[in-house]
Amino acid sequence: MCKYKHLPKGWKVKKLGEISNIKTGKSNAVDADINGKYAFFDRSKKIKKSNRFLFDCESLIIPGEGAQFFPRYYSGKFDLHQRVYVIFNFHNSVHIRFVEYYLIFSHKHFEEVAVGATVKSLRLRHFTEIQIPFPSLSKQKFIVVTLNKTFAKITKAETIAKTNLQNAKELFESYLQGVLSDKRWTIVKLNNVCEKVEYGSSSKSLAVGELPVLRMGNIQDGRLAWNDLKFSNNKEDNKKYILKHNDVLFNRTNSPEWVGKTAIYKSEMPAIFAGYLIRIHRKKDLLDADYLNYYLNS
Repeated sequence: MCKYKHLPKGWKVKKLGEISNIKTGKSNAVDADINGKYAFFDRSKKIKKSNRFLFDCESLIIPGEGAQFFPRYYSGKFDLHQRVYVIFNFHNSVHIRFVEYYLIFSHKHFEEVAVGATVKSLRLRHFTEIQIPFPSLSKQKFIVVTLNKTFAKITKAETIAKTNLQNAKELFESYLQGVLSDKRWTIVKLNNVCEKVEYGSSSKSLAVGELPVLRMGNIQDGRLAWNDLKFSNNKEDNKKYILKHNDVLFNRTNSPEWVGKTAIYKSEMPAIFAGYLIRIHRKKDLLDADYLNYYLNS
């Protein structure tokens, strides 16, 4: 049954399997070669190299296993892992980049239909049966051009924001080195200026529940990101680990990219924190939350 009941005039709904060919590769991780001539796509985000190619075409490539299933556009010769899907040979009434943007828009659908208890994976039917609404080819091209411009502006803004953040960190570190040489400053242990420094809840988080559980991934660039939330129904934990305004959360594990990242809880909504985070509850008259956040992130 078609889920699109009220489309603009001239739009048509087609299954992805009707307007393209969809296959998996035949290669394995051992086929990667750092000195290879051709691009090699496996389930990771990094494009590797291979000495052979299985496809030579304009295509969309999507991992068949993992936590997220975003398409990647590629044109040319490439090798492909056996657990990665390639969508190619599109009908001449279809613009491949229009399909790419639609699949990006629909990536949550793939996460929902993926099967498996530990590692989520997709089957061929999950691709062939997905329904896509299409306008005329000329309108598809117009939409693609518009989205290209929009994403280019977003990318530029993100680059500027990252540069500004790095400049701010460098400025803070420079200032900090100067002020710490002032003999009027005192160096103390963190524990001496805090009410409590503690690990979070070790209980398993749930897809739905009473209270959000902030985790490692919710700490982003010195702030808390309130998306991709998990929840807790553990009444004891919900009482013990409930966050208080201006609590500083510190990530204590995972890769070097994540260890030490901190953010301040600003009472955005009631929440608790997971065991891979440390809550720093300051003595308000001795330590400023924003200062501590900048210091730890530096």
